[in-house]
Amino acid sequence: MLGHIHPTESVIEESELNDIDKNVIYGDIVYLEDSELIIGQGPIGSNHSLAIKITHKGIDYVDKAINEFIETKLSEFEKLIKEQDPKIKIGKAWEIIKANQGLISTFVNFLSKFAN
Repeated sequence: MLGHIHPTESVIEESELNDIDKNVIYGDIVYLEDSELIIGQGPIGSNHSLAIKITHKGIDYVDKAINEFIETKLSEFEKLIKEQDPKIKIGKAWEIIKANQGLISTFVNFLSKFAN
């Protein structure tokens, strides 16, 4: 996606964000543009960008957030691996699974910590 222009609607569809209010999504796109994480393209006077392109800064931002997210989750799994009691291990594994059913939303919330 870096350096390539993608239609905004295709990005929304491929990201499975169709159920979210478009105004919220377009507001987030404006935020990403203002943060220079993406570049938006569209006609002058349009309410939102019709196409977007991720910047090098955007790639670096996501890479850093993914690495921190993985480190956070790794510490949970490291504790799980060290657990000797199978019943406790299964219980903890189930907690991790339940807590991560919405992994995308968990990751998005995690990313939002970096936005401030």
